[in-house]
Amino acid sequence: MAKKNKSNIQNKIIKKMTKILFMVKKNKNYSFKEKMINFNDVNHFLLKLM
Repeated sequence: MAKKNKSNIQNKIIKKMTKILFMVKKNKNYSFKEKMINFNDVNHFLLKLM
C-alpha cells in the first residue's frame, strides 16, 4: 500500500517536473547550465524519496 502511494507521489512530481522543463525550454533566457542544475536538484529529490 505504502509502495503504491510512494510511486503515485513520484509520478505527480515527475509530471510537475516535465511541466517545469517545458516552461524552461520555452524560456530562452535560461542558460543550459541553469537547466542542468534544476534537473539535478530534482533528480536528487527523487532519489531521496526512493
